[in-house]
Amino acid sequence: MAIFLSEKQVQEGWQVVKFGEIARNISERVAPSETDLEVYVGLEHLDPQSLRISRRGVPSDVKGQKLRVRPGQIIFGKRRAYQKKLAVADFDGICSAHAMVLEAAPGKIIPELLPFFMQSDVFMDRAVAISEGSLSPTIKWKTLAIQEFPLPPIELQKEILELFKKIDLCIYYTHQLVSYALLTSKIVAENMIAKFSKSVETIDRYAEIIRGVTYSGEDEAEDGQYKILRANNISLETMRIDLSDVKKIKNSVKISDKKCLIQNDILMCMSSGSVHHLGKSCLIEKTLDSYFAGGFMSIIRAKDSSIAHYLSIIFNLAVFRKYIYGITAGTNIQNLKNGDMSSFKFKYVDRVFRDKIVNVYNLFNHIALQGLEKKEQLQRIKQHIWQQPFKEVSNVF
Repeated sequence: MAIFLSEKQVQEGWQVVKFGEIARNISERVAPSETDLEVYVGLEHLDPQSLRISRRGVPSDVKGQKLRVRPGQIIFGKRRAYQKKLAVADFDGICSAHAMVLEAAPGKIIPELLPFFMQSDVFMDRAVAISEGSLSPTIKWKTLAIQEFPLPPIELQKEILELFKKIDLCIYYTHQLVSYALLTSKIVAENMIAKFSKSVETIDRYAEIIRGVTYSGEDEAEDGQYKILRANNISLETMRIDLSDVKKIKNSVKISDKKCLIQNDILMCMSSGSVHHLGKSCLIEKTLDSYFAGGFMSIIRAKDSSIAHYLSIIFNLAVFRKYIYGITAGTNIQNLKNGDMSSFKFKYVDRVFRDKIVNVYNLFNHIALQGLEKKEQLQRIKQHIWQQPFKEVSNVF
């Protein structure tokens, strides 16, 4: 791709740079079992389009070599770049090997501006375009390093940076509002359940567990009739369904209609390389025609809508996470069996109080969703700011 600047931009000091001229790739490998570092951050801990890291794990959570990361360095998800996972480390630790650890090469760019630049559509669209592979498209550093981008002069960079700092602070406070609303919903639900519960029951008495569809890479097709939902289709932030990245498979694959997702189903991750994804779930609020759970997922199909809404809350509480950690401790492959779910014990509440719990829980979740909408608006403003200076730039393939 050749990039041509307008005459005005050339006069103002714009320049075309290769990404390798403004960023350095830091590839220091660390074995989790051999390090004294206490923090691990995987791609599952990163929120799309957020430079701040709100979740983290510990090295004992993972196996295999990881990347060393230091405060101020950028963690960029090189695998599935379309998820737009990018953050600035505020810790000393390790991160997923499915990421790149980058730092600014000062001179042509203000170092603080680099992560904001990488959040832009200008950069992300190119990152997605150069990703290689079909199942898990991945970016190679040597390919990324030679990509050319137009870069404004330092003075304009300073102005853009000041605007972004202010917007990013607003995004941070909005994110905090969302986090507190979600946390409050769980605390209130836990207290109400403790107060109103009358007995302890197992899941199999109130719901059927249906394993997802098994398929191979050969079954995938862009025009496939069947749409498959996986763990990444469940937002870790809101525990709601996300249909922005769906696998499609050929209609020649035999699938039972029973596995189609219907209103009030609970979609749950049953197998993952990360214990943080295991047991991740969301309530399906309306029937999704031609949508099915993938092979690593299960459908929890409750006998009625009231119990479905109640169980969806239970699965998001600390008691369920504790259960997950207890049955997967010490295993290399993180799996939940249907039997593990069937035998899970939960506090049962009569319908009248159950509905009250669901209503209060949903009230705080509604506040969180409003906050997320504001956050998305601010992120769109950031993209608009980036687009304005680049309007006169021409790209020629």
